[in-house]
Amino acid sequence: MQAVQPLFRHINSAVCPPDGSLYVRDDQYIRRVSPDGKVSTLAHSEDAAMAEGGEDSLVRTMGMAADAAGNLYVANYWKRAVMKVTPDGGLSTIVTSNWPWVPVGVAISGRDIYVLERMGNPYGPSTLLEVSTLADRLGSPRVRKISSNGTITTLVVVKGGRGLAVIVVPLILATAVLFFWLVRKRRAKKVDV
Repeated sequence: MQAVQPLFRHINSAVCPPDGSLYVRDDQYIRRVSPDGKVSTLAHSEDAAMAEGGEDSLVRTMGMAADAAGNLYVANYWKRAVMKVTPDGGLSTIVTSNWPWVPVGVAISGRDIYVLERMGNPYGPSTLLEVSTLADRLGSPRVRKISSNGTITTLVVVKGGRGLAVIVVPLILATAVLFFWLVRKRRAKKVDV
């Protein structure tokens, strides 16, 4: 009698490591399909793929890569990090991205890791200091290399058309709102007196 294999629910991304297996991001988990067709779930894969802070039902994985040793690297844009999941279930953060960058892709070449980052959270709402359109966010990528010795090098940054507008325009708007709020408050005090 053959064991029942789990059914896949929602496959978003996949990667093939050198050993001939297949890793797929299936809903909240990362599953490994071995060359003989057996399906297993990587330990801690849901921690690498999901968001934090009450958004655990949302998957925030944008890209995956695998190295020759069977380690899986996951670009999680919500955590602003590339996570490493080892074959024995170990989980660690390889690199984090500082505002306004988020990782949206990862690749492996030899022992070096390459991370594709974009400005802002491409699928999340804008904040007061991060007002932009989806086209703006997807139009300003950069690529960083993490060498095997841990050195991080920015290889290329493609500048979008918005420049400092991402910071200056929201600050001007916030200043104007604050100014009008203070003026209104002052007028209300005069009327009360």
